[in-house]
Amino acid sequence: MDGTISIAIAQSLVTADVAANGRHIRDCMEQASRNGVRLAHFPEGALTGYVKAQIKSWGQVDWHQVEEELLLIKEAAKRLGIWAVVDQSWLGKIGQVV
Repeated sequence: MDGTISIAIAQSLVTADVAANGRHIRDCMEQASRNGVRLAHFPEGALTGYVKAQIKSWGQVDWHQVEEELLLIKEAAKRLGIWAVVDQSWLGKIGQVV
């Protein structure tokens, strides 16, 4: 290895549909891996959607789906041998979005 790392900055699909966002992120990760990328960076709200743009109320977000998609993204990263930086909103332990 020559000490360099290939980084992809993805402009991915961002909607209020967590599952669709997760599938798109994993598709982008596959493409990045095929192109020799070692780190893929995704935009703000890539998994959960943008606050108040697509998400009108935090009650709209399926937080269990968010956790499932994060696990699938983690598994894909491991399988592909790349890192992925995926931005999202997160529901804190006391029910507050952080």
